[in-house]
Amino acid sequence: MSATVSEPYRSLPLHHNSKHIRLLAIHAPTNPDNDSEPVLATIFVADLDDSPSFSALSYTWGPPALATESKTIRCCDTDIRITDNCYAAIVDLRRKLSTFTIWIDAICINQRDDVEKAHQISLMKDIYPRAQPVYVWLGEGDATTDQSMQYLSQLGFLDCFFRYSDLEAEGRELSRPLAWTAARRAFFSFWRSKRTVFPQGITHSPEINV
Repeated sequence: MSATVSEPYRSLPLHHNSKHIRLLAIHAPTNPDNDSEPVLATIFVADLDDSPSFSALSYTWGPPALATESKTIRCCDTDIRITDNCYAAIVDLRRKLSTFTIWIDAICINQRDDVEKAHQISLMKDIYPRAQPVYVWLGEGDATTDQSMQYLSQLGFLDCFFRYSDLEAEGRELSRPLAWTAARRAFFSFWRSKRTVFPQGITHSPEINV
């Protein structure tokens, strides 16, 4: 993070004995067809006890090349550095929603304040269930991930799981479709679980579906 990134956090402190969180309001682009237009946002404090309306993002860290903080968003007159994958998720959502309010841990928590981080992490059990919806970003889509998503939508994740389990229990050989292999790779290769119980209605996708 840059030296100036703490400025929005200094002006918007969080009370550690409350359920206050910061939320990020992404502004609509001037040209909806231009994904290269800089991301402009406003950050503000909300109280979970007031039932604010917001979504949340859980995203893959991705390989090291995508986990570096090489992108920036403009927030409250300050440039905040974020990872390539986080930026790609925001741009994809902006393309579909234009303007939206969202909680993203890497941005809404002061990553330089260990006390704040510990308190905000303890609130994740409240943040994710109250977010409507929770978006899961697995990375940029390609032909392989498109195939895996189509496969899951047609057959159902749990249905396939139990079929395979039954076959294994009977000692029969499995013929795993290539799409299922692709789906497993897409879901489990890079997405690092925050060990949070998500509400129903997660939107998951390379190229987020909303």
